[in-house]
Amino acid sequence: MAKSWSQRLLINGKPFNIGLGSYPVITLARARELVLQNRQAVAEGNAPWTPPDAVPTFAEAVDTVIAERSTSWKSSKPRNGGGPEWTPTPFPPWEKSW
Repeated sequence: MAKSWSQRLLINGKPFNIGLGSYPVITLARARELVLQNRQAVAEGNAPWTPPDAVPTFAEAVDTVIAERSTSWKSSKPRNGGGPEWTPTPFPPWEKSW
């Protein structure tokens, strides 16, 4: 059976189990330090884990990829007055089909 440290916290009334690490990599003293840090973070209104905004949104990821790789792409024609054809526009120009 693997030995590991975990902590149970109530955050906004919801229970969370947070893994602190496995023994002997994480000693009892270090586990206690982590527990204290997590409790302090919750008391200050912060989440004791990586905040969700650390993960980019899809739009941010698209902008990053276009900025990093667009120099190697070829554009066959400009779009909407000079922008490359692979750059998304917020609202494509729809034409009425009726």
